[in-house]
Amino acid sequence: MGRTDRRVLLALVAAGVIMAAGAVLYFANIWWLSGIVTLSIGAWLAGVLGALYGDPARRPVLIAALAASLLYVTFALGPWFRSQVSPWLLTTRGLAALEHNVFQRPRADVVLTYPVQTNPYGSMGSTAMPLGGWPTGGGSTLITTTNVTGSVVWAVPTANIPAGADLPATTLVQVGHWLCAWIAAGIGGIAVTWARRRASRRSAAASEPDAAVNDVSRLAGNDGASEEQR
Repeated sequence: MGRTDRRVLLALVAAGVIMAAGAVLYFANIWWLSGIVTLSIGAWLAGVLGALYGDPARRPVLIAALAASLLYVTFALGPWFRSQVSPWLLTTRGLAALEHNVFQRPRADVVLTYPVQTNPYGSMGSTAMPLGGWPTGGGSTLITTTNVTGSVVWAVPTANIPAGADLPATTLVQVGHWLCAWIAAGIGGIAVTWARRRASRRSAAASEPDAAVNDVSRLAGNDGASEEQR
């Protein structure tokens, strides 16, 4: 197969992968998310086994692919990184724009839950709402409600988030992040392969002058031997 045929084949494969990823994102649901998470975990385990017991020559590629995918999932969906780092990733912004601007999915309401006031009657064993409601006062965020948890009054207001605000990770965004983890694994493996090839070319180029000197010395030795024979 020639170089042009390989490029055409790679282009067709890449187009097919892009179309498949777009279909997965368009029909993203909880089952798709569960499937890709399960498949990704299985691939990680297989990669670990391959790195431990497989061909040592392929070990750097597998380690780089595993590290890249794990780091991306950590930054995008990790417990702390999900709220502090993920909203600022370009992939998060791109997936949110794809969901709301291209697929025209409506923006869901965001539920905010926070404690607003200590129940003064909780210490006395009463959790019933007193006549006239809970005592008011405090800061501007004080909201009284009948939803009592222990000795704390919890308010659960709902609010429509504007178009430019940060949204929580929807199912489509989470599926997209797991797909991006596969892309990150491929990029990590390709980067290590390219670096190894570059290093081998440099070592080959560095050894070429020594080979040329050895060839010249061999030729000179052969010429001297032929003159002695004469």
